[in-house]
Amino acid sequence: MKWIVSDHDTLAGQPRIRGTRLSVAFVLECLSQGMSPEEIAKDYPGFPPECVSEVLHFAAERVSLPETVAP
Repeated sequence: MKWIVSDHDTLAGQPRIRGTRLSVAFVLECLSQGMSPEEIAKDYPGFPPECVSEVLHFAAERVSLPETVAP
């Protein structure tokens, strides 16, 4: 992936946006509250709005994994 990275030294290994300390979960929360990618970038300088499609794709892949499905 171009925009999503993960390492133990930053955010305890949570997937995040490359070059930022913004987690994928945080970006998804912002989007779910109705923020546009441009609004996120305005509030969090350094956030690349063009990463949103990859964030959504990443989330879709994760929820489709068998171990993430609620019983």
